[in-house]
Amino acid sequence: MFRRPGVGAGRRIGARAIGGNNLLAPGAPTISAAGGVSIGQALTIAAGTPVGNPIGTYLLYRDGVSAGAVVSGYTYVAADIAAAALTVRATNAIGTSVDSNALAWAGILSAFGSMLTCWDNEAGQTGSPVDAWVNQQTSAAANWTATLTTRPSTGRRINSLAAPDFDGTNDKMVSASSMTSFIVATKMYFSGVLLIDAITTNSAAYYFDEALFTDSGQNIWIAFKSDGLGGGSIGFGMGPTLTPVELPIPVGTPFWFECWHDGTNINLRVGTTAATPVACAPIGSRAGTGIIGARYDSLAFMNGLIGTLIVCNDDPSASVKADSRAYHAAKWGVTA
Repeated sequence: MFRRPGVGAGRRIGARAIGGNNLLAPGAPTISAAGGVSIGQALTIAAGTPVGNPIGTYLLYRDGVSAGAVVSGYTYVAADIAAAALTVRATNAIGTSVDSNALAWAGILSAFGSMLTCWDNEAGQTGSPVDAWVNQQTSAAANWTATLTTRPSTGRRINSLAAPDFDGTNDKMVSASSMTSFIVATKMYFSGVLLIDAITTNSAAYYFDEALFTDSGQNIWIAFKSDGLGGGSIGFGMGPTLTPVELPIPVGTPFWFECWHDGTNINLRVGTTAATPVACAPIGSRAGTGIIGARYDSLAFMNGLIGTLIVCNDDPSASVKADSRAYHAAKWGVTA
């Protein structure tokens, strides 16, 4: 058999094999995350078939856009939570594999689970002005409605997403059922994205000021107080105490907030700033009707937009809060 000089059995040109090492582009890897896609959880990468010889690097893709090289054991960061699809490709000197299987954060409904009782966002708004705001959690108890003269207007947006506009004069919406239908636990949690146009009231107690959320029995309140200089603050408290937890907020700029009762203290965070917790006994009565956009007696009204509002019947874990902040920061274009 004729053999070309210099080419032995271990150096076949047509097969692209050198010294017995098959140089092949790698097959698609398989990825998994035992703890789910969550900030701080680890990504596991298993090589595909063929493995390729040798594997060069693995590349992470967020919604088809490269996020750089990763290794098995990479821990998820905030940007990963916002992606609808996370995939990995393997690459070596010969080529790059197709995408791995896709993973993604579980989403609001799954992450918060049964503790979630209210989730309002850019969806579920009907009418112009807004007659009703349907709870995305599917519980009818936390659906919000407005009368003919108290409907928030439409047309304005936060990061291109529809947000009901409360005029600071008489706009408000009320829950379909008593607070007992969706806040019954000792612990509770609220969060959302807001854009406040102006704050005018400055009463001795927050529950006398214009409010984002309250109830007709003055049991829970998330309200705003003017600083007299064009700015103001947000405060969170409940019936057993007149001492709120409070932080300054931007006026005219969208922001993220979250506040909660952990069973011992009330807590508040605006953007990346956390307030010092304040001791507070658990709430007593929850008999009132929920209200958004006005204080308990409808004598002071919020002036601004509500992009999204979440209410939970418990205090979520730190990891769930972190994932939710990352998701909403990316979606609404705010710092969280």
